[in-house]
Amino acid sequence: MKFADKSFKKDREMVFLAIENSYEYEEGELLLYDNEYEGDAVLLYVDESLRRDKELVLKAIKVSPYNINYIDSSLQSDKEILTTFLTKYPYMISKIKNFHLDNDLIAFVIQKSGYGLEYATSEQKKDRVLVGNSALLNPSSFKYADEMLKKDREFILKILKYGSNVLNYCDRSIQEDRAFITKCIKESGYGLRYASEKEKKDKALVLSVIKKHDWLLEYADDSLKNDREIVLTAIRQSPFLESHVDDKPLCLNTFGGDFNIFGSMVGDSLKEDKRFLIEVLKHNPFILRAFDHNFKKDKEFLLTALKESSPNFDAPKLISPFVTMINESLKKDREFITRVLKIEPRLFKYIDEPLQKDKEIIALIEEIKHPLWKKIFTPLNILLVFLFGYWWRESNKRNKDEEI
Repeated sequence: MKFADKSFKKDREMVFLAIENSYEYEEGELLLYDNEYEGDAVLLYVDESLRRDKELVLKAIKVSPYNINYIDSSLQSDKEILTTFLTKYPYMISKIKNFHLDNDLIAFVIQKSGYGLEYATSEQKKDRVLVGNSALLNPSSFKYADEMLKKDREFILKILKYGSNVLNYCDRSIQEDRAFITKCIKESGYGLRYASEKEKKDKALVLSVIKKHDWLLEYADDSLKNDREIVLTAIRQSPFLESHVDDKPLCLNTFGGDFNIFGSMVGDSLKEDKRFLIEVLKHNPFILRAFDHNFKKDKEFLLTALKESSPNFDAPKLISPFVTMINESLKKDREFITRVLKIEPRLFKYIDEPLQKDKEIIALIEEIKHPLWKKIFTPLNILLVFLFGYWWRESNKRNKDEEI
């Protein structure tokens, strides 16, 4: 519609058609995007008279939430329009915070998504059920709760299981209450950030915490960040989720998603421990990205790590870091890449393009894929051997009959 003639921008049927052919956002999808996508809003380009058309507006906001920014002011208090918008995009309540939102709508959004507590009335912010539901879906929303609830130990202990952010927004008296923080740690695992120095050095306590929440190792004492058992437990607890964007693998767990975290959670001595690093790579090869550059060019270290890690991953894209994240000079090292492919031939598609065309490397892959025994024991050869055996047996049988 942006480049359409003015007559089309006033044409109701034409605008409906444009809306129907627009990309329709799914619920939750907009969390990935920001305002740069507002160009998807058809209402941005239509005649003002159509922005007052309720039927058209309802259709438009179901397709793209950004259309809500361009509806006529006369519809900004329309209950059906606001309910339709907030039902599909409750987490985008901030976009209509200046509209005429009633208390029921705000409560509806909070119960559905955990968002919107900042726009609630003072009474709603004191409502234990409403605030508890908000914290369940969005722990960070607790910062908007009434100050009374932020001092309520019983209530805090109840909702703390929903997320550690709850403690971050409690009253300072709660955060400094050592006995209460210890209770929080024992019951939910959360609270290590506010624990005493003694508790942060308590190996058994920290171990019990990271078995529930691996990322809380960040708040343990530095001495425990050099403890093999502690760090490996945290890394193994961290779920390995793998995704792809444009066929490029992304790691989405604590120790792989943010590689700065690896630096803050692992002590210096362990970062130099080859045996430890190989154990880490067995769980998540993407952490190779966070290693010191010296390890990324250490041939024997990388080959040992690949050999021990490869059996742990079914898909080659999960171990692709061994050829995509190593030192640049090694990526072009034919001898090294050959040794890599002998260990894990599935990585062929990830090596440098010139090496993919190398005749000897192609022959190596062919030999691995089709070894001699496979060439010998083809279905045709097996059939021929069977037929030959049958012929031989029958021939011998006839010869014996003739002798008799």
